Amino acid sequence: MIHRFIVYIFLFPALLFGQEKSKYTSDPGVANNIGDCFGAIKIEPNVSSNLQLTGNGGEFDDFNAIQNTFKSDELNSLWFSCETNMPGYLSITLEKVDFFFDYAAFLLDYGESCESIHDGSIAPIQKGEINRKNILTFLLDSIKVEANQSLIICINSKLATQSDFVLISSFGDQITAKDIEAMKKIYDFRDDIFDGAFEIKIRDARTNLPVVAKVIVSGTKKNNALYMVSDFVFPKAELMKFNLKIDASGYFFEDREINLRQIEGTEIIIPLEPIQLNQSIELEGLEFVSQSDVLLPTAYTKLKRLKDFMAINSEVEIEIQGHVHRLGKNTWRAKSLSTRRAKKVREYLVDTGIRKSRIKIAGLGNTKMKYPEAKSDFEIQANRRVEIRIR
Repeated sequence: MIHRFIVYIFLFPALLFGQEKSKYTSDPGVANNIGDCFGAIKIEPNVSSNLQLTGNGGEFDDFNAIQNTFKSDELNSLWFSCETNMPGYLSITLEKVDFFFDYAAFLLDYGESCESIHDGSIAPIQKGEINRKNILTFLLDSIKVEANQSLIICINSKLATQSDFVLISSFGDQITAKDIEAMKKIYDFRDDIFDGAFEIKIRDARTNLPVVAKVIVSGTKKNNALYMVSDFVFPKAELMKFNLKIDASGYFFEDREINLRQIEGTEIIIPLEPIQLNQSIELEGLEFVSQSDVLLPTAYTKLKRLKDFMAINSEVEIEIQGHVHRLGKNTWRAKSLSTRRAKKVREYLVDTGIRKSRIKIAGLGNTKMKYPEAKSDFEIQANRRVEIRIR
């Protein structure tokens, strides 16, 4: 009995220490918990995100060095960051908040990190306490952010419970024409810059700002290659036909066939859709044989692009929504066919190496036809399709 007591005396401090949170470490590679600063969730500007408090304060004691910032201990914290590549004003709003919490916001310059927060060299630009439950909570309003600065925010609930809420980030730019020019990366195919020009511009679909993308050009006589570019300039005299495969980080891919003979004017703008939750994107060309789940041969090129997109964006999960062309009531047969079409696309993705758990399916029948009163074969075929929703 005495031996057991002695063993317990020696083990007790170790057990107690094991229950405590670790002190901050300067090695960011070992801190990936979203309850820790170095594991902060990256929030894109102008996006609504569904978040959840984890019920704990992460692996490390973030508050140890900044204890004067918060009124309470790090009980149930969540860290997130928002970055922009241009100057402007950033606002953060929370929705459906049913818990009380403390919060603090830090503005980091390029090259600074959570280490600067932990060692006290960066003070919070705002901090506060929310002691009311509200459907809408304006957390930060119009914070001025310079290009390449990042906003780091921590909220710390006063209850150790998992709680869901919605975070909305709003960004208003104050960008100048000079800033826009600096964002471009132009490739000019002309031998003489004074020759007539036709421009292809890759732009953010929401802000219309230049996006530097990886672009594969094919189908030309001498310009087939991979480019990192936001703007192409072609000689107008060469009425070419060619293909573009466009990929940019944070955006859904885009494929285009360009025929300069069929385009009026001197430019074409290709908008890229930012990847965000609940966004539905139609893949043109992903169509089926009438009354079946058999893909048209032309659909496989698009399926390969979707597979590549899923492979290089491993965090993205999707819902494949199947549609049919059918007049009248949305019957069981219509819903069954649309479901089989969605399954066919999922089957292809899984067979090519994409994890099945990342893909859900939905058969919508004829409830969302693009052309409810289709008058041509083109419109009818367009109703037989699948769409991709980022979830």
